Amino acid sequence: MDLKTLEYMEERAGKARKIVTRIEKLREFIVRSKNITCMTLNYGSHQIKITEWGKRAHEYSAEAEAHMVNVFIDITNKEIARLEKELAEL
Repeated sequence: MDLKTLEYMEERAGKARKIVTRIEKLREFIVRSKNITCMTLNYGSHQIKITEWGKRAHEYSAEAEAHMVNVFIDITNKEIARLEKELAEL
């Protein structure tokens, strides 16, 4: 094996490590998202607190949070699938 081949393999291994690390972090986000009890939306210098810590969620805010969490999980799963495909192509 020559030096050029080793450098190529090292580059691919580095890319693969980054992809695997990203996949692990995304999976951790999904696990943690299932325990969300308070959600705050930040935009510019403003905030909207859907449900504040320690307060009981109303039906409206609970449904809004559930939809947001589900969308987050769906998008994250799609990104994981894309990264797994990219990893397989390496």
